[in-house]
Amino acid sequence: MGHVELPKGVDLSKKGSSAYKPTQVHRKSVMTFEKGKTVFILDDPSGMPWVMQAYSDIVDPDLTYDDLGKLGDKLKLAPGWKFRTKILDQDLTIQAVNGVARIVQDDLENTYDACFSLLLNVTQVLHNRQYASFNNWFGIARKIKKRLNI
Repeated sequence: MGHVELPKGVDLSKKGSSAYKPTQVHRKSVMTFEKGKTVFILDDPSGMPWVMQAYSDIVDPDLTYDDLGKLGDKLKLAPGWKFRTKILDQDLTIQAVNGVARIVQDDLENTYDACFSLLLNVTQVLHNRQYASFNNWFGIARKIKKRLNI
């Protein structure tokens, strides 16, 4: 089980109050999405990709997996956020870094993981402990994202 640090202004009694407010969860996890499968991605205003790890029918009880490809039509995206899908041309692995994962929810309470851990793993930067802050991780990840076409 993970420990979540809620962003300011989040009221868990109000559906969607955490939408588009990235936060951290303390956990040790690895998720792999297989080559050839579709992933559902939110891009934040800085261009960081967030890959859906779980969809929810809490806000929209009629939402099904089959609806996710057109989720962009339903979402009320925050300024600068974009939704897209991608069929993977290689396996995609996302993992917590040093026991911390970055997550965000959309306004339908679907949950996404920041994709920076995969990007850093690909370049083996994870083994270089000098990049301790998330700002450094994100800056490096944005550069690598362009090379990997994610």
